[in-house]
Amino acid sequence: MLLKINIRWNNTVGLLENRAGRRETWAVYNTEGFRLIELLTFVEDIGATPMLAVYARYSLNGKVVPQDERQPYIDEVIKELNFLTVPASNNSMGALHERLGRSQPFDIKYVEIGNEDFLLQVHTVTVGQLFT
Repeated sequence: MLLKINIRWNNTVGLLENRAGRRETWAVYNTEGFRLIELLTFVEDIGATPMLAVYARYSLNGKVVPQDERQPYIDEVIKELNFLTVPASNNSMGALHERLGRSQPFDIKYVEIGNEDFLLQVHTVTVGQLFT
């Protein structure tokens, strides 16, 4: 079971009016109106290099997903990368980005695992411990 506290990439794609939105960590409401596809398209438009940040199994409230429960999180990262980087003809996740109006896959060269690790007590956990 996935924690309810991290951002779900698949809740940030699709028709804008169908995106549920959510309460942000910093006590504001996010409509999900400018999220994954919109942000990566903007990055392309300005000629920048995109970097995808993915959830590293720990959260600001101190919750850490145990090592033996990590597979659903790894699976979500793989689905997200397939959605973003695989041509539509190759699999259903690639076809989804085409149905949403994106004909070409994104060129994602960099993936950041976790974010602002220094804020948590778990900052001593290595990437190898998180995803190997």
